[in-house]
Amino acid sequence: MRKNPVKVGDKFNKLTVTQIISERRTGGKQAGQKRRFLLCSCECGGTIKREPSDITRGMVQSCGCIRKTAGGLSNTLEYRMWKGAQKRAEEKGLPFNIEVSDIVIPKVCPLLEIPLKDCKGAAGDSSPSLDRLIPHLGYVKGNILVISFRANQIKNCASLDELMLLADNLHGIFTS
Repeated sequence: MRKNPVKVGDKFNKLTVTQIISERRTGGKQAGQKRRFLLCSCECGGTIKREPSDITRGMVQSCGCIRKTAGGLSNTLEYRMWKGAQKRAEEKGLPFNIEVSDIVIPKVCPLLEIPLKDCKGAAGDSSPSLDRLIPHLGYVKGNILVISFRANQIKNCASLDELMLLADNLHGIFTS
């Protein structure tokens, strides 16, 4: 028996449990066995019926409105980058007014000239990364650029003058 059974009124992400339904399976080896479902209302007004584990483990977070509100882009890298930027802006108290369509991923990093590729989860040197050109201005239109994760790491704490000095001095060392 579960320690904390799901109850009507429990909230998971955008879903609130409104009814617990038991249905008997029809057909197959498990015909006649009872199966539980949760009927949930979504914050947007929609409803959804799913197995409890799908909802309690976060596999289903809404009635589908999350995907719809992102213009069908919720499974794209641009949307994930936008959502991450939104979260970082909130955590750091930075301005945020960009839209998913403002994030344009080039084929090549404009700073290091390396091909950009989606590393699916773990950020690699060639992963696209959303950069704030002037960090304190936040994630606002005209202040973002998609560059490689490596380029973003390099310029993370340095000013333009520091980067220029570094490049000039390295060039002097290697050419002398």
